[in-house]
Amino acid sequence: TPASGNTSLAPGTYLVRIKANGTLLVSESQSITLTAYVPDEEATPAAIFTATGADIGMLSDVANGMKYRIDTGAWIDITDSTVISLTNLSACTIEVVKKGNGTTTADSPAQEVAVTKADTPALTATQPSTIGGNGSIPMTTNHEYRSEADSTWTPASGNTSLAPGTYLVRIKANGTLL
Repeated sequence: TPASGNTSLAPGTYLVRIKANGTLLVSESQSITLTAYVPDEEATPAAIFTATGADIGMLSDVANGMKYRIDTGAWIDITDSTVISLTNLSACTIEVVKKGNGTTTADSPAQEVAVTKADTPALTATQPSTIGGNGSIPMTTNHEYRSEADSTWTPASGNTSLAPGTYLVRIKANGTLL
């Protein structure tokens, strides 16, 4: 194929020669191998996700020049080094990438953080043994509870004695567990 000045070619091996012109004969061909330039990748981030409630958490150890997404959603640029509050979560995967500069570095491999959701506890309350007495709920330090009328969750410290009423019990957020 005749070339016209600098020719952009895909990586591979090519034979190159000078073409005949007037009294000039075709030259012998020379083998030239072009390799693809692969820029270095940025280092994989080490962001930390900490669940703080039933559907919320914080993404920390992030910096300007990173981006994240939840499951296969749109990438969101991180523009500073503050902690990012994430809401309306369920069991999902959060991916965090350090963006390359497009010239000498490529995007890092994605750090994947698996966020899980705790199962609903299956607990049976012990009813009061006397009129006006307290009952109990067999909880552990992994639980928290509140009365149906209250909005504040109380960490459980074990089998908890409670006044008669209706209570909500859940597993506490811990690490990547909502």
